[in-house]
Amino acid sequence: MRLLRAGSANFRTSRISESCSHDLKIASSYAISHSPCCSTQQISGHIQGKLDGSQPYLAQTSTSAPTLCRIHHPNINYAVGDLRSALRNLQVHPYNELQGTGELRYVQLTVANSAPWPARDPADAQVQLVLVWNNAHATPTLTSLAESLWSADQQRCAAGKTGLWHSIWANFQTSRSNTILSEHWSLLYGPEQLWQHVGGVDICLGPGSFAQANPGAMSAALDALAQWVPQGSTVLDLHAGVGTIGLSLLARDRCSKLQI
Repeated sequence: MRLLRAGSANFRTSRISESCSHDLKIASSYAISHSPCCSTQQISGHIQGKLDGSQPYLAQTSTSAPTLCRIHHPNINYAVGDLRSALRNLQVHPYNELQGTGELRYVQLTVANSAPWPARDPADAQVQLVLVWNNAHATPTLTSLAESLWSADQQRCAAGKTGLWHSIWANFQTSRSNTILSEHWSLLYGPEQLWQHVGGVDICLGPGSFAQANPGAMSAALDALAQWVPQGSTVLDLHAGVGTIGLSLLARDRCSKLQI
């Protein structure tokens, strides 16, 4: 099984440390693909990624330490490690695009935050997990996978540690097209809403909502944009997603009327 990271552009490309959490990506997506060299009884996986334009690297397989990807928030790295371990233990069948068979098609990870970056402690930022399942409804394997991840997290909390998972969602996608998400969702564990603080405003995200992967870069872009909008303007925010740009301008008192 391969977890192939779906790449996206980053605002900064210089090497950064995990302590600079405002420069880290807080959202990441992975396509799950069938590897001909791996049988269903011997599932292995690797994550392909790039660090500052370097060659693809093989991620660590240990769940005791995070996958060492410097551009990702540390909790995404921990989440990938936990997920890969659970996939191997339960022998989850990866999606075979040519045959349309298999179970897990895609994974989406998003970090929650409720305070301006980088003030928030990275250890407190929990991860929303979306499992895109190749079925019209929940299967025993999906139920076992979600339960395994959530119960392990509850044990961490019982031991006095911060929980890793914010919520676990399933999206049921049976189309053979390249459409990633369907309209069919199920909340398996955790709260429905995920909140992020970006550009001076708190925004609420559903599992299918679009959000910028780098909150620090987005806040910097919103700072620059606000300088170009005269105070008291009427703003029409088209293709707005959850309305981050327009709401940020409203919070900065740059517009008297906003339509999203």
